[in-house]
Amino acid sequence: EPNTRATTVELHEGVLTVRSPDPRWTLEITRSRDIVLGRVQHYLGAEHVKSLRIEKPAVKSRGPSS
Repeated sequence: EPNTRATTVELHEGVLTVRSPDPRWTLEITRSRDIVLGRVQHYLGAEHVKSLRIEKPAVKSRGPSS
């Protein structure tokens, strides 16, 4: 069973995508996006990481509404 609490990252064509199932953690990453992007660019190079995309968790459905 995969860890459903894990935050994942993917780097593809200069876009670093961050995914977290926790909306609170997603909010904190969003608030810190400039700092996160700057640090990642410092370590990996700005030519390799051009932007940061944060994917919000899917909202769970509470079933059919009447």
